[in-house]
Amino acid sequence: MSGADEQDIIQWQDALRWLERAAEDIGVSRALIQKGFISHSAFHIQQAAEKILKALLVAARQDIRKTHDLATLAVLAREHWPTIVINPFKLDYASRWYIISRYPGIEEIMPGLADVKEALPEVEALFASAIAKAPPELAPEAQAVLRKSL
Repeated sequence: MSGADEQDIIQWQDALRWLERAAEDIGVSRALIQKGFISHSAFHIQQAAEKILKALLVAARQDIRKTHDLATLAVLAREHWPTIVINPFKLDYASRWYIISRYPGIEEIMPGLADVKEALPEVEALFASAIAKAPPELAPEAQAVLRKSL
């Protein structure tokens, strides 16, 4: 996206704010895995994926749906970013982590360590792909957000 217009820049500035929060969720998820807090790590993976998809929608000048369903958000984002949000969306299953990771009594369907370790690189790749689409005019800001995820 070279020579972005003024509205693109504004949209991407907002999208980068969403991506900054996603970077924080990714970092928190990594730390929680190290501590053995798997269900909480899963929650932050879901939150990171949700925020990345919403950032892509913002960048595409689309309204953000008030939903935590990754499949719904992926379908909407894919219309504008088909090379980033591929079909099938690999993190669809993480939608349920929004609820089941937060409440006791449903341990039988909780994600395990292997699930979380499989999902984390997927969300990291989605994050990196989204950041890479930021216009060159915002490269310093995008790089600062990217560094937060490392």
